[in-house]
Amino acid sequence: MRLAFVINLAPRMVGSFEDWIAAVCATARERGHWVDVYGRNPAHPVFLKRLSSLGAGWATADSLLASTYRGIRRLASYQAIHLDLFPPHSRMALMALAAVPAKVLFVDHASSTGARPEGRIASAMRRALGSAAMLRVAGIAGVSNYVAERNRRRFPHEASRVRTLYGGVDLERFLSPPPRLNGDADRRALRVLTVGHLLPEKGVEFLVRGVALAKNRELQLVICGDGPEMGNLQALAARLGIRDRVEFTGLRDDVPEFLEDCDVFVHPAIWQEAFGLAIAEAMASARPVIATRVGGVPELVEHRQTGLLVEPQNAQQIADALDLLSDHPELRRALGAGGRVRATERFNLTSCALAHVTWCEEAAGIRRRGRLPSMGHAAHRPA
Repeated sequence: MRLAFVINLAPRMVGSFEDWIAAVCATARERGHWVDVYGRNPAHPVFLKRLSSLGAGWATADSLLASTYRGIRRLASYQAIHLDLFPPHSRMALMALAAVPAKVLFVDHASSTGARPEGRIASAMRRALGSAAMLRVAGIAGVSNYVAERNRRRFPHEASRVRTLYGGVDLERFLSPPPRLNGDADRRALRVLTVGHLLPEKGVEFLVRGVALAKNRELQLVICGDGPEMGNLQALAARLGIRDRVEFTGLRDDVPEFLEDCDVFVHPAIWQEAFGLAIAEAMASARPVIATRVGGVPELVEHRQTGLLVEPQNAQQIADALDLLSDHPELRRALGAGGRVRATERFNLTSCALAHVTWCEEAAGIRRRGRLPSMGHAAHRPA
């Protein structure tokens, strides 16, 4: 089978999303399939080297979009097209739907603010187009039960074609020693970490405010990532008088090392988060998590079992949770251990990659009888 993984994202770092792409490619190649990945630039050279070593092809999504006719013809040469992070009514999605006879699989990663800016007529047209497009869609996967159920409500007559496929993390890469239990003299000097693209919807503003409100004045906050909100967050930390306790690292490839060095991980999203890959990374690292009760996050963080849940846009609740974990190191250890168990059971990268490849095989009508012979690792590039 020829598989196309078309992703509306630049694999610009060596992170869990890039690990997931490589793991899917490796699994597909092991099961005897040709695999091509189409993504955005810039692409990290380490990532491209990994794809090449796996015998997977790489080209840009823009190369497909350069000519609608040629792009559709190229997509039609695949048995299955795995679309990630492209809106259902985007030009790329419409080209995939036109690429008969390829089977089209949508993966819904979309977080949502819940806003509906379009009017009633436009909304009705979008629903009608979506229903028509479903005639060509072999399946939809939500990255959480929350997202899958959202799609079942949108397409109630096609609910049987919707499933949940969680995101996965490399359990070995994020295997860290248990968080330290500091002595009485310094146990409150905790390092608090958040990781993500710095958008307003990620709610990092409320984490900064929470650190400023916390009774523990020795908390150190590390903000790992880049994005349009960085300048605003730096200015906010200065206004609140905690600029010397907040470190901005920018985009990093060594997130596992930051997790190993932290005591608490916080994910303060204020929109309806689809999943939370950074949360899964922290849980795999056995770090206690404070996260907001939004979207699919409660499927990762079970309150007082694998972490603490707080309400979105509530800096005081974040502060209270930070103080609780400051005062109870044994709770930090217990929540971290519970998180590691949850990550192992549900968010194993190997199992996740196999689930995606099996889904593609089912869509293409492949009925496996034992393991197919490997096709080796001969380099292949999209035509």
